[in-house]
Amino acid sequence: MKNIFKTYILIFSLCLSNDKIGFIANAYGDVEILSKEKRVPILSAVAGRYIYKGDVVRTYKDSYCSVVFLDYSAMISMSEMSEVSIKAPKSKLKKIDLNYGSIYFENSSQLIPLFVFTGTTQVRSVSSSGYLVTLKNRDDHIYSIKNSVNIFNRYSKLKTIVQSNNKALSYTGGEIEIASSEEGFLPEKV
Repeated sequence: MKNIFKTYILIFSLCLSNDKIGFIANAYGDVEILSKEKRVPILSAVAGRYIYKGDVVRTYKDSYCSVVFLDYSAMISMSEMSEVSIKAPKSKLKKIDLNYGSIYFENSSQLIPLFVFTGTTQVRSVSSSGYLVTLKNRDDHIYSIKNSVNIFNRYSKLKTIVQSNNKALSYTGGEIEIASSEEGFLPEKV
């Protein structure tokens, strides 16, 4: 009976390993990983811990966390009071839902985009980096840091490109405004 149980655990672990998306590069403060598997308990985010398809990573007050994708081409860094869901479609695309809060994102790949979704906006990053803040009213501020990022407003279906050192304001009413990035917009702990 013991051997059957050990075999079951081994097979279950091997099955899960196929769903690995990335890992926690660093974490500070109170950061949790919530699995889509109901039987898996809530885990503390510690450096080196794997993130699996469908996991939710949540930061609390005075906390931050960075997640690196397994191919090392993309990463996100969450600031305090943020929550992301890590998605993995069948293709090699990288998809993240920013449920609330803010993240720094970076994608070094020129071929495989990183998509970040909020309730209002879709951000597409190819060989670029940026910072995304989603507000309580679901409006978004998207800052382009390195190279340009493409954005799409889900309400109006408007698309635009945000050039380096600019920001876009994407509203639930469907409008998109482009402005220059203000200094100091990026938090120190991100």
